[in-house]
Amino acid sequence: MMYYREFPIAMGTASGTFLSTFAALEVQDIFISALLAIVGAIISFLMSCLLNLVIKPKFTKHRKKRKK
Repeated sequence: MMYYREFPIAMGTASGTFLSTFAALEVQDIFISALLAIVGAIISFLMSCLLNLVIKPKFTKHRKKRKK
């Protein structure tokens, strides 16, 4: 249990850790991370569309056979 006297110390430690980590990041690193996230999302979407085109016809053939 944290007492009310310890709360400012804990908040100061947490905010200092956060701000020192945030200050260590460069703007270029943030842009590179955002660019890689966009590229990853586009590749994931394209691969799911490609797999849907390849796999979906195979499953529709099996579904038609099962209904007969």
